[in-house]
Amino acid sequence: MTTTKKHRLLLVLVLMFAILQIAIAQEDCTIKKDKDGITVYSCKTDSSNLNLLRAEFDLYSSIDRYLELVRNIDNYKNWHFRTIDPRELSRENENSIIYYTQMSAPWPVSDRDLIIHLKINIREDGSMRVILNSLPNYLPESKDFVRIPYSHSEMHMVPIAENHLKVSYWLKVDPGGSIPDWLANMVSAQGPYETFKKMKNLLESTSSTLPIEHPNNKVGGQQ
Repeated sequence: MTTTKKHRLLLVLVLMFAILQIAIAQEDCTIKKDKDGITVYSCKTDSSNLNLLRAEFDLYSSIDRYLELVRNIDNYKNWHFRTIDPRELSRENENSIIYYTQMSAPWPVSDRDLIIHLKINIREDGSMRVILNSLPNYLPESKDFVRIPYSHSEMHMVPIAENHLKVSYWLKVDPGGSIPDWLANMVSAQGPYETFKKMKNLLESTSSTLPIEHPNNKVGGQQ
């Protein structure tokens, strides 16, 4: 990587996390989960009673490995929280995929389903932005599931060293149905945390080399 490219990546990284920290402070965010290197915030907004979720973590893998994972829709059931029967519906190209998925919910809440348009934007500086927008009217609704009427999320990944990415994520979702907003806000942080924990385990366990600062690389093998 050239010096100029390194400087650009550093600038992107600094700006991205400065903006994220300002947004967290301005949106009245509280930490809901801080475990396994993953921090999840729940943030109040003026536009809705439903909170916005943010997450930050380090991923000791590469963007290429992440892309291999995220483009394999059928495999989502193995790492997306409470996901069942994920199915690819259409693929315009490798960076634009529409898929359907169902999510099991704890009793007595009804199971949900969701149609998502996944869009991947890989920048010249090596960073990446992943956008997921819901398409609630793409398929007829099923009587067996509550259709999620709105979901929008973004993930930003910035490489700061070989096999080391800084990741920031935010999600705004309306689960639909009759779930009270206060209950949705109370339990919503669990999904991103569990999903990213499994994602990290999958990607970091398949990395051929781990950077020296990875938490598993300790003197004497201590963890």
